[in-house]
Amino acid sequence: AVASLGTPLLPTVQRVERVSLAASQWTLTITLLAGAVATPLMGRLGDGRLRRLTTVGAVAVMLAGCVLSALPAGFLAFLAGRVLQGAGLGLVPLATAVARDDLPADRSRSAIVLIGVTTAAGIGIGYPLVGLLAQGLGLYAPFWFAAGLSALALAAALVALPDSPAPVSKPLEDAFHPTPRSIAQACLDVLRSEVQVTSHVHDVQAAFA
Repeated sequence: AVASLGTPLLPTVQRVERVSLAASQWTLTITLLAGAVATPLMGRLGDGRLRRLTTVGAVAVMLAGCVLSALPAGFLAFLAGRVLQGAGLGLVPLATAVARDDLPADRSRSAIVLIGVTTAAGIGIGYPLVGLLAQGLGLYAPFWFAAGLSALALAAALVALPDSPAPVSKPLEDAFHPTPRSIAQACLDVLRSEVQVTSHVHDVQAAFA
């Protein structure tokens, strides 16, 4: 859901929040930036006894971000919500780790494939769905929809997620050491989005004109 709440909404963000196109693009860029930093951090925290806590916490943060962006509290609050939603971008590796470590071998491979397929399909379906919701019900409707999905995911994680595996040998402090790769990835995400988003926005504006 988080991955779909970007490009299709930029023209609507520009109009409703009364900001420039360059400012509206930050609603996409800032989520990618937060996700690029959060993903390796969540991966380290989730590699052992903190996996369940990390997964549940990330879903809760994503839910809070969706609710914050769904409230008509101004553009800065909207951006803050988009930052929190970046935590959702790190959930796919954690879900893959759970499927790999906690399912029987005959079910693990199919579960991992299913995670990848549903992620790609969700993005493909999410883009037009988000555009239709925004066009018919306004800017904040897609975020309430995403908040509902996040609440269901949080409930499912609390009920069904197994206990974390045994602690690994790496100290907890290592999880908070920034990695050059994550910093470089974050910078690349910013540059890529700033260069490419403008053309995507024009395509979306033409499609919904």
